[in-house]
Amino acid sequence: MLEPGVGVRTWCWGQNLELGSEPGVGVRTCRCWGQNLELGSEPAGVGVRTWCWGQNLELGSEPAGVGVRTWCWGQNLQVLGSEPGVGVRTWSWGQNLELGSEPAGVGVRTWCWGQNLQVLGSEPGVGVRTWSWGQNLELGSEPAGVGVRTWCWGQNLQVLGSEPGVGG
Repeated sequence: MLEPGVGVRTWCWGQNLELGSEPGVGVRTCRCWGQNLELGSEPAGVGVRTWCWGQNLELGSEPAGVGVRTWCWGQNLQVLGSEPGVGVRTWSWGQNLELGSEPAGVGVRTWCWGQNLQVLGSEPGVGVRTWSWGQNLELGSEPAGVGVRTWCWGQNLQVLGSEPGVGG
């Protein structure tokens, strides 16, 4: 089943995309969740960048509404962790990367969730790119355990959106 009341949503960013744009950064692919979703890909030797959760997904699965949530992109990446209700996780991207680092001066991006979390990462020359959810977060908050989920990137950005029908 899809997450109750959520369905399938897609987030894209980069240049010349149908959903949003980010000058000077280039094209990046989507995150999505639900059932049996197709994965995203990128030309120019970047590989696959995908976020999925739900049940029976190509990349990751989530039993009992929480379970395992996985973010991977690049080439030859492994599943980076699981979420027993609350926790902190860091991801990496590129080619054959270890958890939480990337060569060529691109930097580290961080994914966090739970309660009372702070913004955990930044990128030289790009600014802060953080995704948080839970309660009492610095970027976004979630009443009743679902609420608002926010994604920000760039420099000196404000909270950029919420998900109608999920609590925002």
